[in-house]
Amino acid sequence: MKSLRTAAVVCGAILVTAAAAWAAPASNADYIKARQTQYKTMGAAFKQAMDQLRQQPADLNVVRNSARVIVAMSQAQYGLFRAGSGPEAGVKTAAKPDIWTNAPAFKAAQDEFRARAGEFNLAAAGTDQAAITAAAQRLGQTCQKCHQQFRAKNP
Repeated sequence: MKSLRTAAVVCGAILVTAAAAWAAPASNADYIKARQTQYKTMGAAFKQAMDQLRQQPADLNVVRNSARVIVAMSQAQYGLFRAGSGPEAGVKTAAKPDIWTNAPAFKAAQDEFRARAGEFNLAAAGTDQAAITAAAQRLGQTCQKCHQQFRAKNP
């Protein structure tokens, strides 16, 4: 029951912040904050899944709920980087200018994240904890690769 409540709260947070981002906030500062909230929510879902997968046996309901949040985020991410919402906005953001100046490479990274999130979600629907863990690790490597190229360490 607790994992269902957690999933509902996390999904709700993603929906609210996605709506805020897509509703074209009045300022780039609001837009950036909405984007940051979504990524923090997704990161929390990934951490929750990984924490469970380190346990034997894992609570697969928690992992599945986290996987759903991550898949939702992988689909929503394409609308989170409008022009003007980078460092030039004058707001603290870890988004590197390369997101906009090298848009094809960034889109490829987003596409890879979406694919790995889908694989993780599919694995999480099963019961093989080793397969789920392997899919989660591949997803984490994809996140790390994108962060290295497109996210500043200390904005």
